[in-house]
Amino acid sequence: MATFSGKVVFANQAPAPSVTVRVFDGDVKTSDDDLTTSPGVSNAAGDFTVQYDPSKYQDSFTTTTAVYEMTAPPTWQSPTGTWGWVNHTVSAPDLTDVYAPYLQFKYSVGGVAKTQTAALLPLQTHFTLPDVPAATTPFLPSTHGFHFNNSFSGYPLPFTVAGLPNIPPVSSNYGLCGGMSAAAADFFLTGRTIPATPSAPAQGTPLHQYIYRRQIDTFGGGPYVKKFADWMILPDGTPLGTRRRTADEFAQLRAILDSHGLAVLGLVYVSLPHVIWENHQVLARGYQQISSDTFSISIYDPNFHGNNSIIITAQLVTVGVNPPTGFPPRISTIMGLQCTEQTPTGPMTVRGFFVMPYQVITPPAGL
Repeated sequence: MATFSGKVVFANQAPAPSVTVRVFDGDVKTSDDDLTTSPGVSNAAGDFTVQYDPSKYQDSFTTTTAVYEMTAPPTWQSPTGTWGWVNHTVSAPDLTDVYAPYLQFKYSVGGVAKTQTAALLPLQTHFTLPDVPAATTPFLPSTHGFHFNNSFSGYPLPFTVAGLPNIPPVSSNYGLCGGMSAAAADFFLTGRTIPATPSAPAQGTPLHQYIYRRQIDTFGGGPYVKKFADWMILPDGTPLGTRRRTADEFAQLRAILDSHGLAVLGLVYVSLPHVIWENHQVLARGYQQISSDTFSISIYDPNFHGNNSIIITAQLVTVGVNPPTGFPPRISTIMGLQCTEQTPTGPMTVRGFFVMPYQVITPPAGL
């Protein structure tokens, strides 16, 4: 028997209570072996102790061989005895099975069951789950959003691109809407108070550096910049267009919001020949179903600080039909979402939206 003790926390470093911990051995040929003899359940501080039996990891294999042998002893009637083929099954350890233990964490966030795993290593006793506990209060832009609008002075890069062909000059004012969305979520989910500064921070300041870093994080290393560009080329109302793709993205968004999470959304406002930075990023914080075909998505829009009433209206519309199938043949429709952002300055047509990368991190101390 063996005992392992550790601590499990959420992504915001808050203790993760009521997490069930088991020990498994990873296998290639068969299903993983459950080595647990007494599961661990984390307490209010996130501490747990699990007991397991390492000897249970060893898999075995069986072989069956037919042997021609005596099946009944000799008798007066049958002096040579009775002979026949007999199957013999032998079990032997699988010498290719290696010991690869790992921890399994089972828990729930906002009523949604979650499972995570981590390698069982001798010196690692601290484990971080990728989720954060469900907030006890809703995110409100007026309270939890920044107190300034998405307009920064200077240049987002240390150089301009005015001399390159077909690229307009970089403005001396720029936005960091994705960074503001992600950073506001960070402050909220880690229980930190949003900075009280009433104006956009200057370049080089700690707050600006943090928001800029989070802006880059939302791009996922670059693929999501390309995703904006790809969607700008697409049509709107076809089976392969932005409305159809938005319907797929909305299913992912609903799952996040149903678990009381927050999601950074990329809003595609424009198509070519407009430039890519005319699109936008916001923070989705909840949704409601208004009717059978209409939804209202509540957002924090960094362009309008302190406004709790900004929403995206999403209505199901037909964008095509599938080929007839079955007998008698039936035609099914392909649905998409037609979206409009309701802003204080008037409605904005949203050609489509998609969920962007977001993983909560703890803001630097002192902000």
